[in-house]
Amino acid sequence: MARALSPKSRDVYADAMERAFSDWQNKPISALNRNLIERRFEERSQHGPAMANLHFRVLRAVLNYAMEKYSTPDGEPLIPSNPCNRLTALKRWHRIERRTRHIEPHQLRQWFAALEHRPEDSDQRNAVRDFCAFILLTGCREQEAARLKWADVDLDAAKVRFPDTKNHRAHVLPVGPWLADLLERRQQGRTSPYVFPAENQSGHLLNHRKSILTICKDSGVEFRCHDLRRTFASIATVHLERSLSAYTLKRLLNHSSGGDVTAGYVQVGVEDLREPMRQIEDFILKCAGLKESAPVIALRKVG
Repeated sequence: MARALSPKSRDVYADAMERAFSDWQNKPISALNRNLIERRFEERSQHGPAMANLHFRVLRAVLNYAMEKYSTPDGEPLIPSNPCNRLTALKRWHRIERRTRHIEPHQLRQWFAALEHRPEDSDQRNAVRDFCAFILLTGCREQEAARLKWADVDLDAAKVRFPDTKNHRAHVLPVGPWLADLLERRQQGRTSPYVFPAENQSGHLLNHRKSILTICKDSGVEFRCHDLRRTFASIATVHLERSLSAYTLKRLLNHSSGGDVTAGYVQVGVEDLREPMRQIEDFILKCAGLKESAPVIALRKVG
């Protein structure tokens, strides 16, 4: 039986098929030859190199699955090889630079000021403000925060649990006092099973680009949700008085150990993360002016 895709992966696959290959959906697999693949890749690259890479990686995965799953009556694959392999052989894949944008410590004061709730705004727009603070203070992925349910929030123990993660491993994190208070306020009068609800088919925050852009405009700080996770990691490794170990950071971010055999022996429990999470929250709140004794941040020299 094939492994079930996560909701986000299903959305990515459906989006790729609709945006890049809608006119191919009734074509036989055998009709998708290498020349056709190469031409369509060049066409889609005009709309954005990164998106072209993504869409054709989806197509490659679909065709790989079809090659193993379906066969001719004599047991041979419907196609002898994946036509997307031409993109690799001819080095057509676009090289995309890794993003490094994050919020600098000296920007946190105006950024948090833009997160203050406004009575004239909708509940959903104010939910996005809390959502952003939550991601910054936990370092979780955007979709993990969006799908978080109250059933996975334990305010008595000051912990949250993300059951559906990128590496398919449940992730439990302690939360600091400030974030625990934010969650407690959100819990009062709740009518949705989701911590960050929205009036859409999913029931939780999903399309909030306009609200994010409003926060960017109000704060003067350009960011997207994944930049908040990157900011969390940057603070944990660079700005704390005593930097966290690589294994603790991996545990905080729920990164897979990959081929690191040693990491399999280093066990970092949930309570072992409480003090690191408190240090990160304290640093962020001090920079934001929400806690006394703000740290002195040395500005980089220009020129």
